[in-house]
Amino acid sequence: MEYDVECANSLAELIEIVSQRLCNGWKPQGGICSIVAENGYTVFYQAIVR
Repeated sequence: MEYDVECANSLAELIEIVSQRLCNGWKPQGGICSIVAENGYTVFYQAIVR
């Protein structure tokens, strides 16, 4: 089994990245995570496996 974590600066960008990986046999593992910095900058993460 392979494990990876994708990250993006917006939810729309993360959806696009993960959608591309789904076409290559990857599957989401768990839900989306987001981290908001004190300056308001947000990063979205999704773990994937295959």
